[in-house]
Amino acid sequence: MSKIKCLSIFLVLFLSANTGMSFAKQYKCGCIDSGALKSDDSKINGKTFKEVFENDPTVEKKFGKVECVKGELFKKPGQSSVSIQEKNVKIYLEGKFQYRTDKQKRSNNMEIRFRPRNGKCIQAIGDVYRGKLWAGDWCDRYSYKTQSGFTLKNNPGSKSRTNAHTAFAVDVTGSNRYNAAIHWQWSRNNEIWLMTAVCLESK
Repeated sequence: MSKIKCLSIFLVLFLSANTGMSFAKQYKCGCIDSGALKSDDSKINGKTFKEVFENDPTVEKKFGKVECVKGELFKKPGQSSVSIQEKNVKIYLEGKFQYRTDKQKRSNNMEIRFRPRNGKCIQAIGDVYRGKLWAGDWCDRYSYKTQSGFTLKNNPGSKSRTNAHTAFAVDVTGSNRYNAAIHWQWSRNNEIWLMTAVCLESK
């Protein structure tokens, strides 16, 4: 995790051709609770992922301000599920989908779970690179809508096997759209992609 600034992400999200494109101004995130980072960059070396991620102006300029939620910090990808929620929707990622091999990265088989809140219904789920993945009415606030088909894409301007992202959105009743993103870091030691943060638009 030496070049955190590469986490800057182009997050223009859409669900269908006529929906237009939009940026979220602020995201709340479940973030990895790392120890001190080691880097040749003095601005990064010795800080935690949370400290760097929340205060990197490059990240904010690209897609909005991020906040790592204290109660959703996780120690290691895959050890437990990670969720993040807003007033009308909650997203949930199982531990087994928090790390990806290069083969899995290309397969688009990662699953994300969605649950409506506050009496709302989920009406559409989409991926920025593949468009609409599902449309309907999911109104059960006690169970999750499971969706696959999400893309894990290298960050713009980053070298191969460094940083990547998954960018998606969910529509709920009342023309409420929540943009979301998952951040990934390549682990040279394990030869695998590890999730560093899952973020949901804060409204």
